[in-house]
Amino acid sequence: MKKEMTNTTTHEKWKDLGFKDKAQYIMALSFAAASIILAFLAFILLMYIPTSVITMSSLFASFAMGIIAGGLYFKNQLMELNIKTEERLKELDMEIEDRLKMKE
Repeated sequence: MKKEMTNTTTHEKWKDLGFKDKAQYIMALSFAAASIILAFLAFILLMYIPTSVITMSSLFASFAMGIIAGGLYFKNQLMELNIKTEERLKELDMEIEDRLKMKE
């Protein structure tokens, strides 16, 4: 059974997110922004990008991707668990209704 898709704006979706999800996205974006800013400043100030700056930028970027990927993975797993639980509860409700009808 498919759920109906509703048209929601990005702002409405952001409002619906919990604190944990918002914190993950903000942290991931800040890591990504820090990697870009670090590389940009190093290039502007030194006119080349040293290996240490590339290493730190790649660490920031990998942290950001890890946070987003981990958050999405666990969110999808929880959604799947929620759907399975709802389906099982519906099955149990139907079984109970059938048993009650049989007793009558």
